[in-house]
Amino acid sequence: MNEVINQRIVETAEQLFHVRGYKSVTMNDLSNALGMSKRTLYQYFRSKEEVATCVVDNLLQRITHPMDEIQLKPDPIKGLRETVNRVKDEYVQLNPVFLEDLQKSLPELWKRVENVRGEKFQKMVEAALQEAQNQGHALNFNPHVAAAVLVASAQAVIQPEFFIRNGFTANEVVDTLIGIFTTAFSVNGSD
Repeated sequence: MNEVINQRIVETAEQLFHVRGYKSVTMNDLSNALGMSKRTLYQYFRSKEEVATCVVDNLLQRITHPMDEIQLKPDPIKGLRETVNRVKDEYVQLNPVFLEDLQKSLPELWKRVENVRGEKFQKMVEAALQEAQNQGHALNFNPHVAAAVLVASAQAVIQPEFFIRNGFTANEVVDTLIGIFTTAFSVNGSD
């Protein structure tokens, strides 16, 4: 199959999902937006769920890429904050309705998002905190526990229903959460 067409389908689906949510988009909507027949669309993807899986895979790559590139030296706390901001920039582009639809309609796919967010993010935070302690820039506490607390807090509040229910934006929530934790981790309280 043609990889260019495949990518075009995924990008168009992502745009539609972000505007209207997953549940509101049909394969017919997608084929119309692409200017191709449904028959051609089905040659590339067997179902809307398969398209959504590719959309989420792309999203996870964009979210985890900054985590793989984190620069811990010379200032690990600053590197952590910058990396989280890069991840946040990707995440905030998502429509909470799309994320909520994923949770409800495709729970296994949502579970993958949660697992990647939790496991990879926790390892990154733990490494940054350990390096900051090694350099004398962070208070002496268990980095594993601190990273687990941060991840649990993030997973509790970086949820579509939390944004919708409280009228917060993802930017507000993530900025506040990271501000609280990076300030608390820092030796002088202001890194």
